[in-house]
Amino acid sequence: MFGIEYLTVGGYIVDGGILCRDCGEKRNLPTGDSLSVATLEAEWPDGLGCGDCGTEIVETSDPPSLFTRLEDGNGFTVDLDGVDYDGQGFGISIPGMETRIPFSLLSDELLEDLQLTYCSVAWRIGAEAERENGTRPELYFGAWVDEGVVYFDLTRIMEDRTAAILLGGVNGQRAIFDFATGQSIDLTGPPRRICDHEVECDCHQRDPI
Repeated sequence: MFGIEYLTVGGYIVDGGILCRDCGEKRNLPTGDSLSVATLEAEWPDGLGCGDCGTEIVETSDPPSLFTRLEDGNGFTVDLDGVDYDGQGFGISIPGMETRIPFSLLSDELLEDLQLTYCSVAWRIGAEAERENGTRPELYFGAWVDEGVVYFDLTRIMEDRTAAILLGGVNGQRAIFDFATGQSIDLTGPPRRICDHEVECDCHQRDPI
């Protein structure tokens, strides 16, 4: 692995590329942070193998299970079909939907049951919102690990950073998640600037809903 999820490298990683393990031919890696099967296929239109001898140096593989990701200390955010969210935005937890379980008590079977339960609740929330407002919110099942405890929640993803921080504060969250950076935004502590405006503004007075 070389920092790209779900890709297996059949070569040797070098600066800016991969050396074929059979003939030593170097294939350059695409630049940028969004490295994936799609970006490799665009960079290597003749296939994911060595351009000289044809040995396959990158092959796609099935993603690790959700349980394996938690076991490795990673988290996940998936839609109601179990597909990973790969966009940007800010993750806000739905109030009252957090569950905490020590990882030592978690199993594949329990995780599957939790996923089904959360997705069922998310479907009902979406259906009720659609009846009342005419729109169905996109909700996601998420989990992360902190000091041996697994946290599960339903996540709503917002595009506006200011609105996300405001809503997170209203919900009493300690943090929200920035999918673009892969980092949490801390909402605890003293008041802080919640927007990037250079001049005085009234962002703090906006209705977060």
